[in-house]
Amino acid sequence: MKRSESRSPGGVALVSGSILNSGFAHDLYSSRLPRTVSSWNQRRWSLNGDRFALSEAQDWRFEKGEVTQLIGKEISHVYDKSGKYLFQLEGDFRLFSSDNHFMATYSPIKREVYLYDQGGRLRKRFSGDGGRFSPDRKYFFVVKLDSPKSQYYELATGRIYNLDGMIGAHSPTERSILASFTTPQEVFNRTITTNYYRQLDQEPLELKGIPGGFSPDGQRILTIGSYYDNDFFYLYDSSGKLLLEVEGSIPKLSPNGQFIALPLTNGKKRRDIVNVYDLSGNQIIQVQGTNVDFREDGKLAVYSLDRKTVNICNLPNN
Repeated sequence: MKRSESRSPGGVALVSGSILNSGFAHDLYSSRLPRTVSSWNQRRWSLNGDRFALSEAQDWRFEKGEVTQLIGKEISHVYDKSGKYLFQLEGDFRLFSSDNHFMATYSPIKREVYLYDQGGRLRKRFSGDGGRFSPDRKYFFVVKLDSPKSQYYELATGRIYNLDGMIGAHSPTERSILASFTTPQEVFNRTITTNYYRQLDQEPLELKGIPGGFSPDGQRILTIGSYYDNDFFYLYDSSGKLLLEVEGSIPKLSPNGQFIALPLTNGKKRRDIVNVYDLSGNQIIQVQGTNVDFREDGKLAVYSLDRKTVNICNLPNN
């Protein structure tokens, strides 16, 4: 079987964004569906390129959330960049931490996640279906699909925090976390809420919707009312105060983090209107269109699929 090359994501996929839109969530949800996964023995490189890992497992067969067939072994091998063999790890290799001090592997048969240090020594064994490193490289978090809890492991001390909900997004500037327990069935439920942890050892605040992410400065929190229809959008400040609750599909943040563009929806039917708000919840402009994007120069490009037009709009202080 031919092996393919891929760069490690470095454990930074969830800096600001919903877990439902990340590859992490895709791996978790798709692993519960009947399918065969081939060529999982990709060469995964550390972020600085000084080592890579290979997994022996080649094919998995999932049925009703369980592995029914395995070709190969749940073993990974780590090499330096010259190809010199370093050590063996238990589990299918998943990722290096962004500082290259830790590695994570996963056993879909045992439903266990393994955390190793850079020397290949097992640091911690978790019960779960997936793990990631926090953007600040201080924590490793593990989720389990059939559990409403997430384990948050502090790498320096070994302390474990048990959070209510699946990790959705991290603040880029603080330890604040959005956690929400969602399954493919629950995302249709518009009463679903998000647990907002301002500190890991404090009780969370309850926010409406599922995690959408943080603003670049970490001072605003974005949540959405549902995943498939995206009928409602909520904007909170860092204290958990609701600033804005409006109809709208998936929000788009401007490059400077000062504006939010929201295409209006009516269920699954778009209404050819885009509203733009500032981060205080004030409406700035309304433009006709169905899709929206911010250009590199900060101007707003609004596309109308029905009219086959593009409107370019200037925004204040741009």
